[in-house]
Amino acid sequence: MITRELSVMRRLLDNPRRRLNILTHATHEGWQHLIDKTGHSFYMLTGNIQGGPPFKKWDYHTRPMPPNHYMFNIPPEHVKADIEFDLILCQNRSMYYPFFAAVAEKLNIPLIVLDHTEPPPGASKQQLDGIKQWIGHTNVYITEHNRTTWGNPNGIIIPHGIDTEVFKGYTGALPRGVTMVNQFPSRDVFCGWGLYQSLLKQIPCDLVGDNPGLSKSIKDPVEIASTLGQYRYYLNTSQLSPVPLSVLEAMAIGLPIVTTAKQELPKIIQNGYNGYISNDPEELVKACQKLVAEPELAKELGANARKTIEEKFSLNKFVENWNHVFYNTLEKI
Repeated sequence: MITRELSVMRRLLDNPRRRLNILTHATHEGWQHLIDKTGHSFYMLTGNIQGGPPFKKWDYHTRPMPPNHYMFNIPPEHVKADIEFDLILCQNRSMYYPFFAAVAEKLNIPLIVLDHTEPPPGASKQQLDGIKQWIGHTNVYITEHNRTTWGNPNGIIIPHGIDTEVFKGYTGALPRGVTMVNQFPSRDVFCGWGLYQSLLKQIPCDLVGDNPGLSKSIKDPVEIASTLGQYRYYLNTSQLSPVPLSVLEAMAIGLPIVTTAKQELPKIIQNGYNGYISNDPEELVKACQKLVAEPELAKELGANARKTIEEKFSLNKFVENWNHVFYNTLEKI
């Protein structure tokens, strides 16, 4: 059994900037390609939790598994220190926090809680108040809005980082829009499938993503960039997402964005600078039509969208920030 004293001693004696073993789970394949660039080893649990929900499997339709990620094929209740884990990264508080908190206590290692999403919709105030008390040794949020809705002013904000060497190559040759969402119809409350369908009656827009019978996914980032870069604009109808990664990738490619004004997006998209933003469907339609009719305007706004990514969503800064969190959290037990 690993005692707290032994756990602390091992971390103190180890190289403070060594490669870490991090216990986690699959959740957001695109984001996990970003965190993989920190260079650490990420062991993703599979299987069922006794008395809880099963862990999500890696979705190979969206992205291949990155090189530093591994499926940890062991019943979760049998997790012990056969691998000397340094940290635990819980990426879904409402589903998996109780399990990971218990493992962190058993192994005497720190727990990081990352919230990719807003608090679960439909939960009662009593339920939300309880979930909000589930905190880690470090809590991380992807946007300021995200941190505010979870009610933790002391949490750390780490925005996404986008690889602008991969996501590039806008031409805008196709006078149409494009949207990239997986399982779109079943995620209406989060992604706005109903709104998207209503807008399609008035604007030209194609769908990309894992949507059986509707569209096919593109899992290779280079192919994503070359495919999306042909379109005139990118349409986002999200309703309950702190900031869709696909929007940022499209901006890096150089597409102007037409989007709903939800969560963090009003701080990123500026009307007439890098796209158009509104919760009025008619205004969204007019913006799409304007970009189809004016390719030079679309190119100008798209260039500004890419500039926004370079200024606010640096991949190097993302890696630096996360490594700072990882190594600082090691010292909290």
